[in-house]
Amino acid sequence: LRIVETDAGGDVSALLVERERNGLPVAGAIAAGDASGAGFDIARADTLRLCWSLDPSVTLVREPRVMAARNDVSWDALGCAVVASFQLDPNDGIFRSFVVRADPRLEPVVDELPDGSEPVNVRRIDDGTWLVERQRPSRGRATVSVPFAMPLDDPVGVFRVPEVEIASEGSSRSSRLVQFMPGEGYTATVRLPTGVTAGTPTDPASSTDWLAWRREPSDAATGASLPVVATVARVPAVLRGTQRLRLDLIDGVVRMRFDASIDSID
Repeated sequence: LRIVETDAGGDVSALLVERERNGLPVAGAIAAGDASGAGFDIARADTLRLCWSLDPSVTLVREPRVMAARNDVSWDALGCAVVASFQLDPNDGIFRSFVVRADPRLEPVVDELPDGSEPVNVRRIDDGTWLVERQRPSRGRATVSVPFAMPLDDPVGVFRVPEVEIASEGSSRSSRLVQFMPGEGYTATVRLPTGVTAGTPTDPASSTDWLAWRREPSDAATGASLPVVATVARVPAVLRGTQRLRLDLIDGVVRMRFDASIDSID
């Protein structure tokens, strides 16, 4: 697709083309123009959306810079929940959407956005890849949170911890903090692969059971793309009760009777 004239004075770099097929965004769903006028690749798309800013001084940005990234992973009898938060900087421009890559076991649950989060729509591109669209995009830096969930048949066992990352060319230059929060009544330990370092929870005073690790700029040679493995166990129940042992000596035979009443707090 070649644009021959625009309201932006012929500057094709001020335009974005969003591509869909059969109502779903395609891989590389967002295409940016360039000043050379080379046009847009619209292969495999049957629907196009041409976007530009009404203010010619404001640029639409296809891939904002990742300033910070964090995954908050909670784990309990209700399942696994992951809230992926990204601080993105479009350099005083506007970004309408971005692409994330999630563990294929995760599904988005946008009706469970954290309080104060800006509303988003999440649309599948393919297995594990999602297009996150801001409902009310604004100019400048923004923090966007996207909640995901994964069912658990049993929260106790050994598991690969699911994570979510920005799927863009610049994402490899950004580190990501992951916080693992076992629910009440559970305890966990984690095994970190090479290239992943232990981190500090953002609010360590809130729970001594939180675990955290940091993924630095990815490097396949160090194994940084390997999953973190968590071992989750139930906290042993505290038992309470009474017991009594009675000894009787009858006809030279010692007879013992043991009575006990045991209950757990839960």
